This record gives sequence, C-alpha cells and structure tokens, in this order.
Amino acid sequence: MNIEILDILIKMRDEYGEELFHNITRTNNLLKDLAPHMPKERLQVRNILEMGGFEELKKSEAAYPIIKNKLIKNYAETYCVENSVAVWTVELIAAVIGFDEKPMHKAEIKLAFSQDYARCLGAGVYHSVALKMDGTVVATGNNECGQCNVSTWRNIIAVAAGGFHTIGVKRDNTVITVGDNLEGQCEVSNWTDISTVYASTRHTVGLKTDGRVIACGRNKDGECDVSHWRNIIHVVVDFGCTYGIKKDGTVVAAGDIPYDRYDITALTNVSDLAGMRHRGLMIALKESGTAVKPRRSATKWNDIAALTQTKDCFVGLTKNGKAKILEYYWASSGVECSLDEWEDLIAVCGGGHHMLGLTSSGRVLATMLDGNAQNDEGQCELSNWENVGLPI
Repeated sequence: MNIEILDILIKMRDEYGEELFHNITRTNNLLKDLAPHMPKERLQVRNILEMGGFEELKKSEAAYPIIKNKLIKNYAETYCVENSVAVWTVELIAAVIGFDEKPMHKAEIKLAFSQDYARCLGAGVYHSVALKMDGTVVATGNNECGQCNVSTWRNIIAVAAGGFHTIGVKRDNTVITVGDNLEGQCEVSNWTDISTVYASTRHTVGLKTDGRVIACGRNKDGECDVSHWRNIIHVVVDFGCTYGIKKDGTVVAAGDIPYDRYDITALTNVSDLAGMRHRGLMIALKESGTAVKPRRSATKWNDIAALTQTKDCFVGLTKNGKAKILEYYWASSGVECSLDEWEDLIAVCGGGHHMLGLTSSGRVLATMLDGNAQNDEGQCELSNWENVGLPI
C-alpha cells in the first residue's frame, strides 16, 4: 500500500471528518491539491468512493471480511482492473476507516456468516472442494469416482463434499453432482429452489429457500425421511442420520440417532451441532456461543461461532477467528495435533481425517488431524487455492 497517499487520506479524515468521504467531488478535488503526483492512486480512490465503498466498509463491523471480498470482486469487474489493484483500493479505504489498526479477525464472528461461508468448503473422506468468488469450483484429492471432476462447473453458489461425491448448487437454485452414486446420493436432477446442500458418506440433503428439506441416497435408517420438516435454517448430517435446526432453536432428527444418553429433540436455543455417530457423541452449540455436551453441562466451551468434526475430532470456530480442537480420540497414537497457527478464519469444514479452514482473505488452509492419518490422497494439497468465497 502506498503509505504517502494513506497518510494524506488520514489527515483529510482527521481535519474534515469521515463525512468528507461521502462527498466524492470534494474528496477528489482535495486529492488533486494534496497529491498531484499520484494520478492513478487518486483515480482508484475516486472509483471506490463512487461505488459506495466507504459506506459499505464503515457499516460492515464484524462482517468486514464478507463486505471486503464483495467489494474487491465488484471493483475489479466494474472498472476492469486486476484483482491486486482492487485489493489495494479496498484495503486503502479500510485503513482510512481504521480497520488496519484493529484487525477485523479479532472482531466477533457471527454464526450467520460463518455458516454462509461454510457453503464455500467441502471435505469428503479423501477429497477437498472449494467454491471461488467467480462461481467456479476447485477440487483435489482422491478422484476414484470422479468426485473431483468439477473444472467445468460455472455459476455455483454453494458446494458440499460427501464420502466420494461432490454437490454444487447453481445460481438458479438447481443442483449438480459428480462422483459415487451407488446408493442414489447423486439423484438430484429434479431438485429446485435449493439454497444450500449437505452430504454424508452415502446421502445428500438439500435445504430449500422456504425452509423445507429434501434428501436422497442411503435411507436404510430413515435418514432421508425429512420431507415433512418445516422452518429449517441449518442442517447437519452424519452417516445414517440427519439433523435440522429450526428458526426457534429446536432440533428435529431423522435416522439412526445413537445418542441414547440424551434426547436431541429436547434441546433448545441451538444454533449448530456436530456429531460422531460411530462413537455416539455429540456437541451442541447454543445461541449464546457456548458449546456443550448434552447431559454433561459441566463440559463446555465458550465464545464458539460454529462447529465441525472429522472422523475422530470435534473442532470449533471461535468468535475471534481461530480454530480450536474441542475433543479428539486418537490419544493412543501418541500424535499431538494443533490448529493454533490458524487465524483470521471465517469458516471451518471437517472431512474424513482432514480439516479445512477459510480465511477472510479468500485462502484455504488444510491439515490432517486424526492421529495416524497421512495426506496420501493429496486432499490437503491446495497451496494455490485463492479467491475462495461467496459469489456476488
């Protein structure tokens, strides 16, 4: 970032007040007087102000990562500039507002947008998927069933990864799939009005725009019997079971629910869930940001924004943008895993043995988590993944 023009803009802010940046003509005239040798920089500032960038960033508060990414994409497309120029311009105005002085990953991350951004990630048993801001999709890892054949996908608004299949929601709210269809988990050609999709190893669930739910695939335990659900705002899936969280914070469930120690449908004020059917374990996230084990209220974690899990590990996305291992079950292997270096996160997604995290800058982080698991399938090889986020 050009420090000189940033200093000029901050001095203008301090002398004339932030309302100056709502007056494009006046701001532009002052820049001509104060920074005559910076025509390109002045033009970028004028352009972002014309787009209402100052107002959008100013009101973004905790949603700054989302607004920032949207502005960058809109700016690049509107003025036909390289992404690096758009990033520079948006971050310059953000610095004038003062966001550089208080990094926004320290602001409270709201569950609403952490779940929105979870739609950009998919972690299967041995493959990883991500949705880019331009509506395309990238995938890596095991491709035995063609689950990574997504390079031709366009106009996608949400993705999910099952065991060996990948699902995408298109801009017209229809659904596309590739990969294993052994139990009909890819039979989605007639689905409409879908906003988000979720997937377990063998079944696929779609959340409709009106709060209803549809499912296909393995139904041996009744996990796809969800057509009567209403007012659902979030879905959680596990092998053999499906959970729906309603607007009022109560939970509905279908399938083989192995949590005999407590009644899931008796939970209240719930905003998210994570379960391990094969271990009979679950963690519920309350609207207050406290994650608890039902019937074991003494075991709890505070300041959590969202939950996810791998085969043997529960992970929470904290409200300050960190990933925290809540509980893991590989102690006998002698392997210690940590996510302490991950920060500035806006979403997390667990797969079979690996974990994905999305940063506010649009990068995807990946690591193997379960004790003896290796990256043999390449599901964590995504160093070149950038500009991942919700399409505008």
